[in-house]
Amino acid sequence: MERPTVLVVGETPSLGRSVTDLLESADVRTQYVGDLRRETPLSSLGGRFSIVVAASSGYYCATARQWIRGELPNVRLVVVGSRDPVLTGAGGVEIVALPLEPGRFLEMIRGLLVENGPRPRPGLFRRSEVGSKGGPGAAGPLSGGAARLPTFK
Repeated sequence: MERPTVLVVGETPSLGRSVTDLLESADVRTQYVGDLRRETPLSSLGGRFSIVVAASSGYYCATARQWIRGELPNVRLVVVGSRDPVLTGAGGVEIVALPLEPGRFLEMIRGLLVENGPRPRPGLFRRSEVGSKGGPGAAGPLSGGAARLPTFK
């Protein structure tokens, strides 16, 4: 059996489950864990998953800090919700602010999953504040009446 392509780390369990449900509803192969320590060895994480999504609505994101320290080599990291100030200067981390806009988030994930394929269109996302309502970097409303995931604060 083929391994999931996206690992969702639910540092905030309700947000992690919502992100997992969204990805699975879009037929993205996904595995959920509440704690990254369950996926050992971390050094081979990049070989087992194309993307790691850290779902953390808190001020501190443990998964992202492990990535910054180099403990998660060869991993494409997307952080959903965290307002961790350490992430602002971290190159290579995709930051998605809340409230999450499902259509835009799925477009980004699909773009990241395509090997050597197109990245999200320039201007669609900015390093911080991705998909937030209002404020710097706001990505605008979804068209077509798409439902939003609940806002976690």
